[in-house]
Formats: sequence, structure tokens, C-alpha cells
Amino acid sequence: MKKIGKFLFVEQCFADIEETKPCIIHIDAIDNITCVNTSRLGKVVVIETDNTKITCKNPENFFTEFENLISSEEEEW
Repeated sequence: MKKIGKFLFVEQCFADIEETKPCIIHIDAIDNITCVNTSRLGKVVVIETDNTKITCKNPENFFTEFENLISSEEEEW
């Protein structure tokens, strides 16, 4: 996960394929972030925006990393 300006770069996972794909989310568009347990993927993080839900793996580290990135004024490249 990276943050550049107001954009968060995450690896999105999918239930029907094993690979992940990069996803860019505007931080101000995030409505909700939850941890859920799915039958196909197990424990995942779901990031909800106005019109989509983005699923990410590794919930154990996600919230700590997210908090550190959001609270940091430095931009990561």
C-alpha cells in the first residue's frame, strides 16, 4: 500500500481469480473500511466508496499500515 497526495494505492483481490490488481482510491471518497470473512477468500478488508467495494487481503497489517500512511504528511513514492 502506498499514499501519494490524496490517493491510496492498494492491491485489490477478487473471488474468481487468484491474482491481485493495483487499485487507486481517492482518500476523500472512502466511506467505510471493514474486515469481513468470506467463504472464498477468508478474512479480507473491504473498502467502500460511493459506488464500489474494493477487497484487499492481509487485514492483520492493513489497518496499521493505513493509519500510518494517513497520519503521515510525507508522500511515499
